[in-house]
Amino acid sequence: MVESGSLQEEFKKQVFENRVYVFTPNGEVIDLPNGATPLDFAYQVHTMIGHRCIGAKVDGRIVPYTYKLKTGEQVEIITQKNPNPSRDWLKVEKGFLHTNKARNKVQSWFRKVDFEKNKEAGEELLEKELSKSDLNLNKDQVASILKEKLSKFNLKTVDDLLANVGAGDIGINIIMGILNDRVEKETPVQTDNKEIIEDIINRKPAEEILKKTKHRSGIVVEGVGDLMTHMAKCCQPIPGDEIIGFVTQGRGISVHRKDCEKFKRMTMLFPERVVDATWGDNVVDSGRGYTVTIRVVGSDYSGFLRDVTTVIANEKMNVIGVRSHVDKTKDLSLIDIDLLVVSIPVLTRTLAKLNDLPTVTEAKRL
Repeated sequence: MVESGSLQEEFKKQVFENRVYVFTPNGEVIDLPNGATPLDFAYQVHTMIGHRCIGAKVDGRIVPYTYKLKTGEQVEIITQKNPNPSRDWLKVEKGFLHTNKARNKVQSWFRKVDFEKNKEAGEELLEKELSKSDLNLNKDQVASILKEKLSKFNLKTVDDLLANVGAGDIGINIIMGILNDRVEKETPVQTDNKEIIEDIINRKPAEEILKKTKHRSGIVVEGVGDLMTHMAKCCQPIPGDEIIGFVTQGRGISVHRKDCEKFKRMTMLFPERVVDATWGDNVVDSGRGYTVTIRVVGSDYSGFLRDVTTVIANEKMNVIGVRSHVDKTKDLSLIDIDLLVVSIPVLTRTLAKLNDLPTVTEAKRL
């Protein structure tokens, strides 16, 4: 049996110019290209050894990651329990990795990490947009619709699509357009409503259109009241807002605020579906509540939510939903509150009082 010392000497004699041969603590020979580093060695032994590497020893002494291994040296990798590679390892100028094999393994790790992160971001973004839309779709229905469109994006799974949305490679407006298009195609259009929509687009006389409708919305569209309308969730118009109408397929007329960003995008695509709209007197004077979301940002302390809701309660406004988020890095608390609002003056007064609180940085309508 050849002793380990003799074996090392033998390999030193047989060294090739472009290769280095180093040893594990157990005496196993690892063949690497000239210029390889301890990290290259770690990934050559096993992918997880590389991912868990936090240091290296060569012939018993600690060396930096940039150390160039030499034939005959014994390399020991110091590891931690959990994998935690660094993105710095991929920077060529740092000199941490020499082999493409090791670099590919690090890149693969971060692709998986980024994929999960982007997928979650995409899911949250889609959920947020759906909550502001008029679509009534559950997760399974959304997944089923998007699955049919995967070939359009050259993707294999819905998770891939959501990850691309989260990364910003695919716009959320494109996804919402797909969902809206499917719902509109599957929504049966009532005969009278279809005729009314065509009459409005063709700008027929108000008296003629009014005879065909039985709806009582209180919104005046193109001079005609009593049409089937609904408030757009994206901008949540309330009496006092300047409004505009958008003719949908099968769901009547969607009423938006004139400054609504979503409406502006739709106008560019379908300008012929835009119709004038105003509040009817019966709506303004009815006292009916409309859902509005406000955002309050302020100092993060235990009584912040209490102080905010106290102001709202004093204004006799009903809270129908609350969502909060704390940014520990900036010591800020962000609260989104869904309110039942009767009119603009009431909302404006409430926001003004919230902005007067010394701990509030900003209170605004979304």
